[in-house]
Amino acid sequence: MSPQDKGELLVEYVRAYLPVARRLNPPPAHPDQDPWVRLDFSGAEIVGVHLAGARLAGANLAGANLVGARLDGVNLEGADLTEADLSRASLVGARLSGACLQEASLDNTDLTDADLRGALLKHTYFRANATQGTRFDPGEGPDRERGVV
Repeated sequence: MSPQDKGELLVEYVRAYLPVARRLNPPPAHPDQDPWVRLDFSGAEIVGVHLAGARLAGANLAGANLVGARLDGVNLEGADLTEADLSRASLVGARLSGACLQEASLDNTDLTDADLRGALLKHTYFRANATQGTRFDPGEGPDRERGVV
């Protein structure tokens, strides 16, 4: 499947699933009951997509192109975002605890109030980010001079 096809599939799936997910109260008790767990959207081209509020916990988005994506309030807990490009994306209030962001690009990404505790951030590129209220593990967070964790 091409990266563009994967991106279109993700957007189509979220548009169909999100209205149902918002009606679920409570969300699935066990991660295996969540349809996003283990979904593979690695390498997908999803430039500028609007997925605010989606539950993508555990999804594989490694190497995905999410430049300019609107991911405000998205649950990406435990998701694989290795080498993903999240440049100029908005992740305001996103839940990224336990996510793998190794070698991901977060240039000019809005991480205001995002939760990155427990996230794997080795060689993650941060430059000119909004990080007010962002929660990192103690000793973690962007090195402002180098732009790399």
